[in-house]
This record gives sequence, structure tokens and C-alpha cells, in this order.
Amino acid sequence: MPLLKQLLSRLEPSANRRWFSILATIGTTGIARAISLILSLAQVPLAIHALGSEGFGLWMTLTSLTALASFADFGIGNGIQNRVAHATGTDSPEKTSKAYWNGLTLLCAVALILTAVFAVLVVSVDWADVFNVESDTLRPQTTPALMVCAVFFSFGLPFSSVQKLAFGLQKGWLVSVVFLANSLGTLFAIWICIYLSLSFLPFIAVVQLPMILSNFGMIIYLLSQEPWLRPSLNLMSLAEMKALLRLGAQFVLPQFGASILFSAPQVLISHALGPTALTPFNLCQRIFGMIQQIQALAVTPLWPAFTEAYTRLDFHWIKRAFLLSVVFSSLGVAVLSILCIVAGPKLFMTWAGTTTDIPTPDLVMSFALWTTLIGIGIPIGNFLNGISRLRGMMIYGTINLIVSLIAMIIIVPSLGAVGVVLALSACYATIVLPGIILDARYAFEEMKASTTCLKT
Repeated sequence: MPLLKQLLSRLEPSANRRWFSILATIGTTGIARAISLILSLAQVPLAIHALGSEGFGLWMTLTSLTALASFADFGIGNGIQNRVAHATGTDSPEKTSKAYWNGLTLLCAVALILTAVFAVLVVSVDWADVFNVESDTLRPQTTPALMVCAVFFSFGLPFSSVQKLAFGLQKGWLVSVVFLANSLGTLFAIWICIYLSLSFLPFIAVVQLPMILSNFGMIIYLLSQEPWLRPSLNLMSLAEMKALLRLGAQFVLPQFGASILFSAPQVLISHALGPTALTPFNLCQRIFGMIQQIQALAVTPLWPAFTEAYTRLDFHWIKRAFLLSVVFSSLGVAVLSILCIVAGPKLFMTWAGTTTDIPTPDLVMSFALWTTLIGIGIPIGNFLNGISRLRGMMIYGTINLIVSLIAMIIIVPSLGAVGVVLALSACYATIVLPGIILDARYAFEEMKASTTCLKT
């Protein structure tokens, strides 16, 4: 730590704060994720004990179904993060507070609308039949449980906005604390459910409380530490709400596309080849998904830092941080992907505990290729998100979504899961990567021109 402080002391104060925040967030997030992984492993057997195998599977299905609507905040959450980081760059507490509270107001309205929409959808379908629930005890609880999940999801949006506020203030380490508190709280909630012998419906409600309470706790903490952040009617601004909606709208399509491209391959493979063919695909998706999570851990804190530095016209810092993030994170992804290829069947047999339905070498290599390509794109897209250069990503992201879906539908009957992954890789490499690379190049050219103008 003394060496780190000595190195940081040589930087400009704003750059010093950025790097310290980035390193603190990476460190705390790494520790929190590691502990949460252990806690998650402990949650599974307890939940199965409490609910039974079918009940546990139904719980996972309900949470996955509502998670598909993760883009339903209309991009307002990311808009809050960018607007807060921008206001931080102008050293304006009032603008920061205005961005957050107006964003929170919009998300409360979204929560009410979503709850009404979910209510109509939930009561109009017999979800016990949809999910093929066999238990006579679970069947009458299925639809009410889905409604409970929908309500918690909807009102979780305004509560989770405090995480975007923390990232915008470059206090991402607080989000790690909340993440860990939620994992501990969920484990404790499951234990309470077992102790009280609660049935499926109250179990679903109780285990979702920790995230709401953790986010509420962070709101209270930030208000106590930053008095200027406290709400006031004078902060309400129609112009600020419109700005948040305009900015957020540009995040919606990329979020929607990512959600669809994550779920569509499984649906297409299952439809064309049967559910059994999904097991090797899912094993690869989970292993290589961990690599992407490690990369996200390293580059996500740079997003608000780019926004704040861009506002301060600190283009030299942006260029340096951008190059470091692209080179080191993409190389790290490539190395880890190669290690997965080398480990091959032994890795998957050890992890899955079976010698059947193990991914074939060509499936592992195709996933390695796809993960490496995404590994190059993530830090570039992170930079473009940070400086709110979103229109291009919205356009070629939509094109990529359409072309990828068509390619997968055509290729899956003949090449199966390998063909699906290769189709995704080809589309990403020919549509998304060239687009974000050109966008980043033009952004740096504009920065260079701005710097020249400032000097003259």
C-alpha cells in the first residue's frame, strides 16, 4: 500500500482519485465475488432441502424468467451512472443529486408500469401448466409466486439505482459490499425459511428481501456521508428527466440484444436437437462465462472514470487507460481461453462429475474463439459507453442481433451447437468489432482535434 500511494501521488489529483477508485473496486469486488461464490454453493443444498428438487427448479425458473426483463428499465440505470459521473467531472454536487433523484423518480414510475403489465400477464396464464409443475402442493402456489418475483423485480429497479449512483461517484467498492451483504442475507433468509418450515410462496418472498434491504442500506449510508445528496423538491426537473430518457434509450437496444443473444442459442439448440444437446453447450457457456466475468471485474470500474475524465477533458489519461484495458484484459481472456482448450475434457469431467455429455474439442475451441472476440470488444465498448458514444453501437448492435439470429436458425440443424457458436463469432467479428473499433478511432481523433484547439 505505501508503494501504491507513492506511485499515485505522482499523478494529477483527479487521475489519482480515478486509479485509486478503480483499484479499490477491483480488489473489493474480487474478494466479494470469491466469498459470494462460496456462499452460493452453500445456498443450493439448503434451498433444495427446503423446497425439494422440483421446488428448487421452479424457483430457478421463476427468477430466470423475470431476469429476461433486465432491459425493462429503459436504460435509465446506465443513464444515471453516466449523468452522475459527468456531474462529478464538473465538481457540481447539485447536478449530481439532480441526476440521481430524477432518475430514481423515473424508475419508480417504470416500476409501477411494469407491475401492472406483469399482473396482466401473470393472471392470464396458468403458469403451473406452462412450467409442467407436477406437485399438487406447488401448482396452486406457482402463479402467485411468479407475481411475487415480478413485484420484487419491478421495485428492485429503483432500489438498485443506488448501485449506479455509487459507480457514477466512483465508489464501486460500495456495490461490492452490497453484493456480499445480499449473499449473506440470502443464506440467512434460506435458513430462516427452513427453521420456520415456510412453504414455497413465503420462501420466494423472504429470500428476495436481502437485496432490497442491502440497497436501501447503501442509500442511507450515502445520504449520511454526502449531505448534499439529500432529496429536495427543488431538484425535480423535467429537462433532467428528458435528458435521462434520451440517454437511456440508447442503452436499451444493446441491452435487449445481449439478453436475446444469451438466451436464443439454448432455445434454438433445444428445439432443433433436443434438450440433451444443451448440456455440453451449457457447460461451455458457464466455464467461458466465468472468464468474461473476470474481465468485467477489471474493466467495469473504468466506465465512470472515462465519463469523468472526458468531462474534465483529460484526454491523455483516457488514452492511456483505454490502451491498458484493451491490451491487458483481452490478452488475459485469450490466455484463459487457451488454457480451457488445453485442459479440455479433464476440466469438464472434473467439474461436471460425469464422463457423459462432455463438450467436444471443436465446441470448446469455438467457445474459446467467441470468448476471445468478445474479450477484445468489451473494453472498447466500455470506453464508448463511458463517453456516451452510443448511437453507433445501437445501430450495428441491432444489425448483429438480426443477422446472428438468422445465421443460427439456418446453421443449427446441420452443425448443431458448434455451428451456433461459430455463427455468433462470425457475426460479432464482421459487424460489431469493426464498428466499435472505428467508433473508438473517430472518438480519439475528435479528442486530438479538441486538444489542438485548446492549445491554440
